[in-house]
Amino acid sequence: MKLSDNSEDYIFDYRYHPPEDFIHIYNRKIYISEIKSVVSYFGYEFNEDTSSRQRTDFLHYLNGIGNNRIRDYQLRQFIEHPLNDLHKKINMYSIDCFVYPLSGRSKLFQRMIEVIGDYTSRDIKWASYQLVKSAPVDSAFDLDRLKGNKILIVDDMNTSGSTLEEIVRILGTVNNNCEIYIYTLIGSNN
Repeated sequence: MKLSDNSEDYIFDYRYHPPEDFIHIYNRKIYISEIKSVVSYFGYEFNEDTSSRQRTDFLHYLNGIGNNRIRDYQLRQFIEHPLNDLHKKINMYSIDCFVYPLSGRSKLFQRMIEVIGDYTSRDIKWASYQLVKSAPVDSAFDLDRLKGNKILIVDDMNTSGSTLEEIVRILGTVNNNCEIYIYTLIGSNN
């Protein structure tokens, strides 16, 4: 992934990894790390020398912020590539619900939720919850649905892991027997 030579547009080349790439999209694989003893998967990783400015600019591009915006088919392809690999590892058809941070309202995140919904092969919106510091207290939140289920925690980017750790902690208080997976589109092995 790199900026094109004559614009502020990005080149999505899934077949080649030139030295100036700042994020790995070539030679697709799903990355694995661990957050609070739960296996965490992520699709892409920035190069170590990628500046915070480059990271921010790229995330703005993915979210359609600014003059240059990613085309819809490119965004879907960017999201789908690692999800194909995740599906092979955890069988996304068997996911009972997914949980995500309350702050996940960006264009990128909303598109991720749509694509993940396609992978689950059925509508699981009834069982998708937004969590931050505690379980919701409204009547629409049914804690029993989280008991004994296969749960996918989703976020667009993992930097420190603190938000995801908090969600894992909350789910553990609800039911420590549920099968939890974490997936972020862009992550870190730090």
